[in-house]
Amino acid sequence: MVKVKDKWLRLIGISFIWLVAVYSNKLYLQPLSWQLVGQALLTLVSIALTWQGNRYIILHFRDKFSAPNALIKRIAFVFITGMLFTWFILVCTGYVSTTFFTHIRNSQLFRPLFSFPLFLQFALFFGIYEALYYNAQLKHSEEEKKQLEKEKLWAQLATLNQQVPPHFLFNTLNSLSSLITEDPAEADRFLNEMSKVYRYLLDNNKHELVTVQTEIKFIHSFFQLLRLRYNKGIELHCEIPAKYEDYQLPPLTLQLLVENAVKHNTTSKDRPLRIEITVTDSERLVVKNNLQRKKDKPLSHKIGLNNIAVKYQLMQQDAVIVKEENGFFIVSLPLIHPSANRENLSLPVEKADGD
Repeated sequence: MVKVKDKWLRLIGISFIWLVAVYSNKLYLQPLSWQLVGQALLTLVSIALTWQGNRYIILHFRDKFSAPNALIKRIAFVFITGMLFTWFILVCTGYVSTTFFTHIRNSQLFRPLFSFPLFLQFALFFGIYEALYYNAQLKHSEEEKKQLEKEKLWAQLATLNQQVPPHFLFNTLNSLSSLITEDPAEADRFLNEMSKVYRYLLDNNKHELVTVQTEIKFIHSFFQLLRLRYNKGIELHCEIPAKYEDYQLPPLTLQLLVENAVKHNTTSKDRPLRIEITVTDSERLVVKNNLQRKKDKPLSHKIGLNNIAVKYQLMQQDAVIVKEENGFFIVSLPLIHPSANRENLSLPVEKADGD
């Protein structure tokens, strides 16, 4: 059963009713005595018992008759049991009051409680707890939904992370195959660089975040592979201010975006593919490349951009923005401050075509 959080409601409600009873019966005008203290305590205990008992009755029958078709039965049991219990408490209190405080009439301590019919009082009390329960149930359902969505994203991310190294390996092996026949010496250098890069992929793909400085160092190593394969057909320009070096982002983000640019665009000495990596004043990392799409569109499994998008969703960060503008393909994503609290951010990811 969904837990109803009503600690403060009980504390405030019982205190308020007790103060109303004290004021209505003018107990504050009587001279201080043990009899006065006893009257006040008797009133407080009786109100608290009535509240707690009826609360237990409501929650007990809600648990016992939880099926939707048992609503009428639940309400009937709650009202009959609750009113009998309330009547019992009032009778007991009246007996105690007349036994120990003979100058007080039976109903005097509970004058405010009888200002309108007991049935209506209980109906109001019941309605308050029904509203609390449905509110708690709604929040619980929303939390369960978010948890299921998060688990689904984690499963998706785990699948994507398993695909990233093979995805990289498949592309680089194709490049290596071409180099072996064209330039064996370059193929040997390519293989050495490839082993360094692949080791980084395996080691850092397990981490949630890495620093911008770490990613930039890696992307320069990765770029050496691309230069060995494409020579002057590709250019990389990184302009990252020193103050952003300790900011963080998901590992392999830059590698996936650079690889995505190379996969979908032509490269040549006359028309080099230019990739720029910068940071905006709004603390967003921007990876931009000039668009010169291949005539034969390569098969895309959308592993790269999906991997990045899912990671940002799981960390509840601002949207990953993918767009084409003025002949450029641009990916903009937020950098995460080293001391940032990432718990309560949840914004949608903008989707666009890409790898």
